[in-house]
Amino acid sequence: MSYFQCLLIVTTIWAAEVTTRFVFDYVAPHKMEYRTYYLSVDTDGHFKGANMERLGDEGWELVSVVPRTRDEVICFFKKGTMF
Repeated sequence: MSYFQCLLIVTTIWAAEVTTRFVFDYVAPHKMEYRTYYLSVDTDGHFKGANMERLGDEGWELVSVVPRTRDEVICFFKKGTMF
């Protein structure tokens, strides 16, 4: 492989990345959705949040966890959608 062919491959990959970034960032902007969960402690001293495991499968991302009281925690999630 000559240097010209190597330069051509690198330029092609770079151009494809720039074009893809332009399409997804400017032409089809995404919006953010937010979800808040309030978790409390059950009688065993564990936080109840069994339904939270499906959030990762749906594309939700944990942003932060804030302790409200000794027995409550607030979880903030975000998800980017196209439209």
